[in-house]
Amino acid sequence: MNKTFKYSFAAIATVAVISLFVGSKPVYAQVVEALVRLQQTTPGVQQTGHIHVSGTTIAGQFVGNGAGLTGVPAASLTGTILDARLSSNVALLSANQTFTGSKTFGSTVTFSGLVPFTVLPGSGKITNLNADKLDGLSEGAFLKAIPNPLVLQGEVANGAVIAGINSSTTSGSSGVYGESSSPTGIGVYGQGGHADSWAGYFTGGQGLYASQINIGNTLQTNVPLQFGQGQGEKINFRAGTAHGIGIIDSNLVLHYEGGTAMLFGFDSDEWFQEKVRLDDQGRVGIGTATPTSLLDVNGMLTCTEFKMTGGASGSQVLCGTSDGTAFWGQVDNTRLTSDRDSFAKVTDGTWTINSNGDLLGASNNKLALYIGSTLKVRLDPNGLDGGSIRTYGSNGEYNTVMTSLAGNPNHGYMAVYDYDGVSVARMYVDSAGRGKIEADVKNFVVPDPEDPSKDIVYACLEGPEAAMYMRGTARLMRGSARIQLPDHFRKLASPDGMTVLLTPHGRNSRGLSYESADPTGFTVFELEQGTGSYDFDWEIKAVRKGYEDYKVVRPWDEGREAGNRDEQWSARLRSIANQKRRTQNNGGRP
Repeated sequence: MNKTFKYSFAAIATVAVISLFVGSKPVYAQVVEALVRLQQTTPGVQQTGHIHVSGTTIAGQFVGNGAGLTGVPAASLTGTILDARLSSNVALLSANQTFTGSKTFGSTVTFSGLVPFTVLPGSGKITNLNADKLDGLSEGAFLKAIPNPLVLQGEVANGAVIAGINSSTTSGSSGVYGESSSPTGIGVYGQGGHADSWAGYFTGGQGLYASQINIGNTLQTNVPLQFGQGQGEKINFRAGTAHGIGIIDSNLVLHYEGGTAMLFGFDSDEWFQEKVRLDDQGRVGIGTATPTSLLDVNGMLTCTEFKMTGGASGSQVLCGTSDGTAFWGQVDNTRLTSDRDSFAKVTDGTWTINSNGDLLGASNNKLALYIGSTLKVRLDPNGLDGGSIRTYGSNGEYNTVMTSLAGNPNHGYMAVYDYDGVSVARMYVDSAGRGKIEADVKNFVVPDPEDPSKDIVYACLEGPEAAMYMRGTARLMRGSARIQLPDHFRKLASPDGMTVLLTPHGRNSRGLSYESADPTGFTVFELEQGTGSYDFDWEIKAVRKGYEDYKVVRPWDEGREAGNRDEQWSARLRSIANQKRRTQNNGGRP
């Protein structure tokens, strides 16, 4: 690579000026006797002497290990020095103009531009260097001290040795950031050097944020806030007092010192709403700020079980005084019969218990059971005819009644009622002492023997008489047969108005008829003097003895329970009207 130098040399003791040109063309050696001999080959033979050139000298290279060029003013060096070795102790420039040798300076050096440093070896220091000049710190190449890569120490009265100030308004920007890759490492560590100093201090803004805070405990957990193990105070709410939360004998303790009570409620400051109070006497007030007992509740108390053990024993119940004090007392027959007031407290004096334990009430007194304000059950032991128990629907009408037949206090009566309070099914003993069952439809119901998810319901055969029947299958022998009825049929059947049905088996019968029918039996024969022998079915019906005057049409209030007839009549009319409306809406079907 060519290097061009322009030199001006002092006169050399010579008598001739030699103009030397070494270029791309070969040169011919010329000899100046006794001075310098120019040689055609490189490097040639070393010669001794001096040369003083006035003009321009161009050379491909200078070779030698002597003193080099001396006495050359730096201002006279112009052009490009791509690889100039100025001094072994000063600098060595590479092809891209980067210092590759030693950077040693014996006196203060001033830089006017950006000067990058990668390593400051030995014990050397850089002083008076502004912190804003430290830029582009390389990971793992700048700070190498162990165990603390960077230690800044100073005595600052009203400031900080290290201050991180981030003026960015972007969400998530940080003033100081610390990170540790070790499972047990610490990203940012602070230690108070004095008993009264703070290891960390946070103020202003939103305070301190941490996804997890572990205080006094090295165990790793996933809870947001954890305190150290062991007994003692964990949180203190005010300096100089014992308001706080702690652990005593493995129990969580919430405690306070001074004041008169611990309050629990909603909202804060002037909007605080007290709900529960625990005073310094251990009394709890709910809905009251002045509890007078261990538990003082101002309002309704609901519980699934209540237990008061003081003074309790067998055969005692909870009683009370006029001021609301509860106590256990005995309420057996002797106490209630001798002390009417004991039972009068719950019956207003209208009920008593006799020496046999029977409940006695004044005339027309009733015992009623309610759900809220809705009557559900009424017990009337002193009715006009007989006692009664009635249940009521949510509409206030009867659902069921168990009482006596009207006008017959010794004849029982049970009935079920429709929406309008009208009995639609009754079971009672009539005035003649006969038991009756009345309903719109009489059924028998049995589970389906092949499908347990269904029932089989048969309706009773009905007619305008109190009838009974017998039926069976017999055999005609040479044109005749005698049917003998069982004795129980004879005892119950009326001989008047008996009817017989006959049905022959097969297609060759000439027809069947009967004669001499009475409760004991009847005779069957084949018509047209037939002499056939074959099976036939028979059925005989009769009116039951004592029911020969059975009435199909009767007064509406016959066979009714005791009660207010006007109310029963109004309920009947409503029921009939509603039934007609339902039938019309159902296409003529009930």
